[in-house]
Amino acid sequence: MKFLTVIQNTDERKQAVFEHEDFHYLYSYSKIDDASVNETMVFSCDENGEVLDYTELYTGYCYVPSDEVMKKIAENKKAEANNEV
Repeated sequence: MKFLTVIQNTDERKQAVFEHEDFHYLYSYSKIDDASVNETMVFSCDENGEVLDYTELYTGYCYVPSDEVMKKIAENKKAEANNEV
């Protein structure tokens, strides 16, 4: 898993683009107290971070560091490639 760029990095929103085996992923953390939102998600995206499909590849409650999340994504992709899922 290779880190490409940060899109946003505030206490309320963290977004970054990663690449793994020619696929791009948007890591996204959002915290909006007024809307009771506090979640970490990953979506498929292009190299610029534009989401291609809003199917959640990962969802976690509260903040989960990008290194932990993206490691799980890479492990899941490896398992899928080996037909272990």
